[in-house]
Amino acid sequence: MTIRLQSGFAMLFASLVFSSAQAQEAPLNTIPVVPLDSSKPDPISPKFGVVIGGGGEFGGDKLATVFFQDGSSQNVRAGQGITVFVGGTARLSELSPWSLRATAGYKYNTTAAANSNIDFGRVPVELIGSYHFKNGIRGGIGPVYHTAIKLNGDPHFDDVKFRNAVGFKVEAGWRWIVASYTNIKYRVKGIDGSADASSFGIGMVWEFGQP
Repeated sequence: MTIRLQSGFAMLFASLVFSSAQAQEAPLNTIPVVPLDSSKPDPISPKFGVVIGGGGEFGGDKLATVFFQDGSSQNVRAGQGITVFVGGTARLSELSPWSLRATAGYKYNTTAAANSNIDFGRVPVELIGSYHFKNGIRGGIGPVYHTAIKLNGDPHFDDVKFRNAVGFKVEAGWRWIVASYTNIKYRVKGIDGSADASSFGIGMVWEFGQP
């Protein structure tokens, strides 16, 4: 009986060892853990950035004409000027083709006269919604608001101040190059006078922090 017990114990031990070896060789049916890739776009989180830019615009009604001694002249137009601006931009996510840009800047136009300070300044505030195509082309539209509109006539005529004005802007561009059209009208403070300040422009827009 002692021999039978030892033989049975040996068979049981061998069976356990064999079963354990098979369990170690057989892969467990588990769910693989995939590490997160931080370089992939997040389809949920909104993205914010900073935008700066500038450009030149031309057009609009003639506000004043400066005559020079050599017989030449220069017109000051309501839509003409050099603009610089800064602001912010936002997208719903890195995968969204839509963006919203809000900026404030300064638009300035002056003359070549050395003995006068005839210039025209205004502060444009813009809110532009844009659609971005995958090839870098984009189009946008949105409202614009111009304030602090003043034509400085020193020393030849009194300064002319205009009321705050609201209009709209349409733009199309490729990467950071943008062409635009602004439709807006200025009305003179205190009198029943107005000027078409609509303009065409070409400029640069750099967005930092956007996909």
